[in-house]
Amino acid sequence: MDKEIVKLYILSHPIIRALFSDGVTKEYDVTMYSPQYPGYEELKNPNFFKKAKLLSHCTVYFSDEVDIDSNTIYNDGKTVESEENAYQILLGYELKEARLSKFLSQEQLSELTGIKQGDISKLEKGLMNPSMKTIKRITDACGKKLKISITPRIKY
Repeated sequence: MDKEIVKLYILSHPIIRALFSDGVTKEYDVTMYSPQYPGYEELKNPNFFKKAKLLSHCTVYFSDEVDIDSNTIYNDGKTVESEENAYQILLGYELKEARLSKFLSQEQLSELTGIKQGDISKLEKGLMNPSMKTIKRITDACGKKLKISITPRIKY
C-alpha cells in the first residue's frame, strides 16, 4: 500500500518535506531522484523545483515528465521532527477521509452537524483545533466510531 502524504512543503532547493498519514515527517533531496529517469536534469533547476505540488496523496508532481511517488520519499527520505501543528493536520486529514467515505460534501456535512461549512474546511486543512464535541459530531455524522489511542513513542 502506498504511503499517503497529508501535507507537502517546498523548502529551499533541492529539499521537499512531506507529512505522512502515519505522523512521520520526511525530508527528501530531489537530487536523489534517479538520473535514469526523464526530467532528472530539470530537477536541478530551482524554478522547476518550485512547481512541485501534491497529486492524489501518493505523488509529488513537477510536470508531465517528472513526478516522485510517496513511497520513494518515505523510504529514501530523512525522518525529521514534525511541525508543531502536525496533529491538527493529521486530524483534518482523517476527518476529510471520513466525510469522503460517505460521499458527503462539506455543505452536506455542515447540514448534518450544524457546524459551519467554512469551519469544516478549516478543520480539514488543519487550521483549527476542534473540541472533542466537534470531532464527535463529525464522526457520528459520517457513521464512524471515534477512537482515541495514546501509544508510547519508544517501542520496548
